[in-house]
Amino acid sequence: MIYGSSDLTVRGNWIEGNQASFGAGIYLQTTAAPWIDGNIIVTNTSNTAAGIGLNQAGVATVTNNILAHNVASTTAHLAGGILVESSPARIVNNTIADNTGDGILFQRAEGVAIVNNIVSGNLGHGIEHYSDTLWVSPTLAYTADYNNVLDNSDGHYTGFGGGMNDLHVTPQFVGSGTDLRAFYHIQATSPVSVTGSTAWAPEFDLDGDRRILGGSVSMGADEIAIAERHVYLPLVLRQ
Repeated sequence: MIYGSSDLTVRGNWIEGNQASFGAGIYLQTTAAPWIDGNIIVTNTSNTAAGIGLNQAGVATVTNNILAHNVASTTAHLAGGILVESSPARIVNNTIADNTGDGILFQRAEGVAIVNNIVSGNLGHGIEHYSDTLWVSPTLAYTADYNNVLDNSDGHYTGFGGGMNDLHVTPQFVGSGTDLRAFYHIQATSPVSVTGSTAWAPEFDLDGDRRILGGSVSMGADEIAIAERHVYLPLVLRQ
């Protein structure tokens, strides 16, 4: 747990096998503008927010992370992947797969943006906007679009209808071996390799590969690089 930090960066870590009551992988509270980038967050267990928990975490930027096989152990399985509470976070280009609990749950999170993520195979909803009006006021202003949401046990969404540019297709993970970082990379033939939003994408992916090559960007933490084409015209000299 990190509390009250201002300019915090959590980058390039392997976070595995932790247990806590809340936010077993990463939990940030009352921070200003943290950046969570390029982490492998797997097999962590907590009652809620097993992967990442953000509570009043300011304009948190969460990019290029793989969250997989984390377990939210409460009966409701709240947020096996990411929980956003009272934070206008930017959740962009993450792969959130095969967790026990909702892939992403946001509540009281005005201004939150959830874009370019792969949310697949979670035991719960893919993306949940929680707004029980007796206890939690609804989030009125949010962006949720260009996500690939598929095969989550309780459906793609709850509390909202999804984005106009969302997809529901098999992401074609590499899907072999015991290295979960490699397992959740996508294949070159993946249907989500060119379908993300270039306006929201970070400059680099999980591996440090540049994004937005060839005018397109992949969904999820891994970028499938498409070579830029250059046309060279013959040189004509006039006398």
